Amino acid sequence: MQWIKSHLHVVICLALGAAALALIVFGMLDGSVAVALEKDIGQVRGLQGIQPANRQHIEAAKKQLAATRKQVQAAQEQVQAIAAHTPLIDGLFPGATNLSIRLKFREALKNKYENAFLRQLNAKDKPDIDEITFMKKKMEDDKKKAETQRNTGRGGSGPGLTGRVTRRGDSPVAGTPEEQVEQDAGARISVMRARQIYCYAGPESFDRHDQVLDSDRPKLNDMWYAQMSLWIQEDMVQALAGLNQREAEALPEKDRWVGHLPVKRLEQIRDAALGAHAARDINGEA
Repeated sequence: MQWIKSHLHVVICLALGAAALALIVFGMLDGSVAVALEKDIGQVRGLQGIQPANRQHIEAAKKQLAATRKQVQAAQEQVQAIAAHTPLIDGLFPGATNLSIRLKFREALKNKYENAFLRQLNAKDKPDIDEITFMKKKMEDDKKKAETQRNTGRGGSGPGLTGRVTRRGDSPVAGTPEEQVEQDAGARISVMRARQIYCYAGPESFDRHDQVLDSDRPKLNDMWYAQMSLWIQEDMVQALAGLNQREAEALPEKDRWVGHLPVKRLEQIRDAALGAHAARDINGEA
């Protein structure tokens, strides 16, 4: 007994080992344990042999995901490009007092409305009376030249050009459209203009901020609202010009003119909210 007490931990370990060995032996002898073990092994082997049944769909989904990510990245880059607005003239804002830089802004703003926007849109306005009159004179000169050549035996019968100027309200020249173009100055120059442009527009098609353009000493407050309005108009012009340009590129070259394009005339861009703010001198500035 004294030996057992002094070696109690050894006795406990031996007892536990014997119990575990007995359980293992009983488990091996029990047929149900072996059957369950074989079943589990079969399931594990079955799981290891599983292959994806929809590999083509998985690959297609991966490609679609990559394409979507590329589109999102392109959209983000476009947004960043649109949002990257810079002032028309450096050094003017927030508080330039130099009159020369203000006048420089005024001239740059005028150029935007009268030239830059129109070039970007590939746009011109309809022919005015001066242009039609000039065409009339040219047609009359061509007629006289043809008559002179005919009388001297150096030309044919020559076209019967009248050089007539058709104004709004006049009766149109009789005949087919082709004959009208040959005979009427207004019709001829209108067709020529249409085939040169993608869109009808003029300087008055834009929100011009005349309080800046017509002033000898433009106010900084007015110029700031003109600048904000210009940023909005730049985005709109870019969108309209891009639409017509994409459509034109898909057409045969002979059809790349206003008659075949979606944006045919820009009537007017007007920002009423900015215009109302700009009409007030918030800072009381002279």
